[in-house]
Formats: sequence, C-alpha cells, structure tokens
Amino acid sequence: MELFKGRWLAAMCAVFLATSAAVAAAGGMVKLALAATAALFLFVFLVYAKLADGSKAAYIAKKYKRRIAAGTAAFLLAIFSSYYFFNIKYAGVRELDGKCAVIKATVLDVIYESGYGGYYIVNIKEMNGEPVKLRAKLDVGFAAALDVGDVFTSEVTYRALDSEGSFDEESYYLARGVLTSAEVSGNDLFSVLSDEKSHSITVALSRLRSRVAATVGVMTEDGYGIAEAVFTGIRSSMDPAAYRDFKYIGAAHLLAVSGQHFSIIIGGLEVLLRRARLPRAARIVILIAASLFYMGLTGFSSTVLRAGIMMILYLASYFFRREPDSVTSLFLSVTIITIFSPASIFDAALLLSFSAMLGCLAARMFVRGALARVLSAENEDSTVMRVCRSICRAAYMSAVLSLMCSLFTLPVMWLYIGQTSILSPVSTLILTLPVTIVLYLCPIIVLTSTVVPTFCLLLGYICTVLSKFCVFVASNLARIPNASFSLAGILPAVGCIIVAVLLVASLLCKKTKARLLIASAATVFVVLY
Repeated sequence: MELFKGRWLAAMCAVFLATSAAVAAAGGMVKLALAATAALFLFVFLVYAKLADGSKAAYIAKKYKRRIAAGTAAFLLAIFSSYYFFNIKYAGVRELDGKCAVIKATVLDVIYESGYGGYYIVNIKEMNGEPVKLRAKLDVGFAAALDVGDVFTSEVTYRALDSEGSFDEESYYLARGVLTSAEVSGNDLFSVLSDEKSHSITVALSRLRSRVAATVGVMTEDGYGIAEAVFTGIRSSMDPAAYRDFKYIGAAHLLAVSGQHFSIIIGGLEVLLRRARLPRAARIVILIAASLFYMGLTGFSSTVLRAGIMMILYLASYFFRREPDSVTSLFLSVTIITIFSPASIFDAALLLSFSAMLGCLAARMFVRGALARVLSAENEDSTVMRVCRSICRAAYMSAVLSLMCSLFTLPVMWLYIGQTSILSPVSTLILTLPVTIVLYLCPIIVLTSTVVPTFCLLLGYICTVLSKFCVFVASNLARIPNASFSLAGILPAVGCIIVAVLLVASLLCKKTKARLLIASAATVFVVLY
C-alpha cells in the first residue's frame, strides 16, 4: 500500500470512490442493506475495540480503530449519496418519461443551433405552474434562435436520457447535472419572454465565455478554431477534419480544457504575481480567486473542476501550515466532485483526467531514483554540458510522463472510447509546446483586444501560425496507417485488464525497484500485446 502510506485521507477517498462505482447501478434495497450491514459492523467493532482486552485481535482493533472507522464512514457516505441521487432524485425524474408539460425555463448553454432547430441546456423553473428546479437538455425542432439567459415558456414532451448506442447520452449528461431531455415539436405554445432575462452567475459566466471565445476567434481567424478550444473549451468553430486528425493520433486531449491547461494559466499568473513582488498571502488569495473564475469561464467541466480543486487545495495548504500532497489532493478533488454529482464517477472525461494525473504522479515516483540521477547536473560539468543534461532531462521526463499517462488511461479508453492510438506519446510531445504558447497568448489577446488592437492582432497572427502548424503535424501523422486501432473484442479486453492489474500492483508495491520493474513489465506487455 505504498501509494497510501501516510495518506489516510487519500485512502478514505479511494474507499469512497470505489464504493460509489460499485453500488451505482445497484437497487435501492441493496444499498440500504449494505448500509445497515456496514453500520452494524462499525457498531460491533467499536464496542469490541473498547471492551476487549489482552488478545492480539483486541490490540489490532485498538491500533487501527480510527482507520477502520473512517473507512466505514466513507463507505456509508458513498452509499447514501448514491442512493439519494440515483434511487430518489434521478428515479423520480425518469417517471416523467413520455409525459407532456408546460414549462418556464432559462437557457444556460447552447449546444448546437441551425436554421432547422437546436439543442440547449436549460434550467426549468416552473412545470405546469408549479415551481421546480430541474436541468434538462432541450431539443427544439424549429429555428428558435435562443441565446444564453433567455427565459421562455413552451409545451414539451419529456424523454429519458438514452444509454444505448454509440453515444452514452445518459452518462454524459448526468455528469453535467442534466437529468432529462425535453422535446419541443411545435412552436404554437413556444414563447420567449423578452421582458425577462436571467442575471444569475451561471448565465453571466456563460455569456462571458461566449464573448471571450468570439474575441479569440476574431483575432485568430483561419486558425481552425484551436485557440478558442484550448482556452474556453468551445469547439463549435473548429474544423471537423482537423479535430478528426487530432483524435486519430491520440492528441484530442490537448484541445479540451483540462488540468494541464488550467495549470498553465494559473502558473503563468503566479509568475507575474511573483515579479510584482506581492506578499505570498496576497498572491495565494488572488490565485484562488483566479482559479474559481477560470473554472466558471470554462463551464465548470469535470476536468477543470478536478484541476481547480487540486490547485485550491495546494494553495490553501499555506494558510493551514501543511505540506501539500498531490496524491491526497487528487483523490480528494475527485471525491468532492462525486459527492455533489455521484454520476461523475462514470464521466469519461473525469476518469481520463484522474487516470492521466495518477500516471503523472506514478511517473514521478518511478524516476525519483537512479534513472533521474543519471541526468542530473554535476558541479564539475561545463555550461554546455549542463544545458545538454537539462535538455535531456526535460525530454526524458516528458517522454516518461507521456508514456505513463498513456498506460494509465488505456483501461479507461477501453471502457469508454473503444480505441487508442500508438502515436499518442509522440504527438503529445510534438504538439504540447505550440499548444502551450497559444494558451499563454489567449488571455493576453483578450485583455489587449480593446486597448492595443495592433499588438493584439500580432499575437493573434502568432496563434494562427502555431495553430496551422499543429494542424499540419496532425494531418501528416494521421496519414500513418494502422496508427489507431480498436480495443473491441476479447483479446484487447484481456490485455487492458492485465495492464490495469499491473499498474495497480506497481502503485501498491512497497519496494522502489519492484515498482519500476512492474511498470516496465506493463509497458513491455502493451508493446508486445
């Protein structure tokens, strides 16, 4: 249990997450029976630990009393949160399937819109004259031209979210707080209330997000929509062929706002605040506020929430006089997300983000020993040798991180996506730098667009050139045959399961050499398999 050694909070979070995933699909009576059994066990255990004396079992019970009690509490919390969401709240919403109602709702986001209809995320405030609070996907079969913040009334027919087919609509939307789908077939009872506009924080952030994306899009014209995608997460203006190439070479994660992008933005701001010589406490407060703002600007996606919570926990540790721990922060951030949104445990984006980050942390554990010391600079080295060693060390770390991320995300790719690309480590190494530069330039473009437009156009031109370079690399790598292969079938399933077992064993192993050997075995197995 090397991964959780000295990290009791991370271990409790792991128990919570594992329990949430295991019992999510179980029936309500099964969950209540498990909760009753766990509560009875905890009661008997605490009584035994207090009254028993003299035996070895009593000594062990008293020694691990707090850990077992905390683990059982995490187990119970997972069951009750899952029971409330899936068996009470969501089950009640599913009873609306096929029913008609007159609703009053506010548009929160525009998914897709054309002259023939559109898809929107709406917050239903009234249903048949009764106040409700329900988030739904609105399917409009005619040109409605709705905008974020619009308030409208309409007659709708509810439809349960679909979990069949190539796109798991249920898992995708449940993780985003959307519980049902509402279809508007005719415009007879559809009316936009022009005298009512929503001014909630969610709507304001969504409007700001659209304006920021529009500003970046204008300044980076002919940039294939890459700048808007990496900075705001909006991919509506991105070239479909370019996005297909990025998916084929396993680099689509660079175009989605993720923890990497979040760290780049907040890290860049921290450098500026350091140069301004602000006190550390003031810097941390500003960075926490900036983290919350950027989380809202990108739509509070699960990956950004995970990165944002980790960043806030890291920064807040200064005020609590605690040493920040990345493993604990990772497990705690995903646990917080899952407590408030139990369906997020099946969110592919969150699982990919979690597994990739776990791979990064594992890579740092693996290279902490002899392999890292080989490339460390020495005092007697010349300046040229020091630079060469630094470059080699950076390239080595990037390669190891990319490889470990690919390994740790492989089981998730098998479960949710069904295919993977052998070019992912290579494409990530090549495209990370230009995407990072674009990400650094985007906030400067937004801030200077009205003050210094000429300078803003210059930065936009640089972003356009870098975007075209990324598309050029992606299109040429995508021409390599058989680079992307399917994970469907029994053989890939067996391989992914073996890789997952090896990776878990490497994380839980106590000896450093054994961890490195098991991880290397997983890598060799993937290549040969």
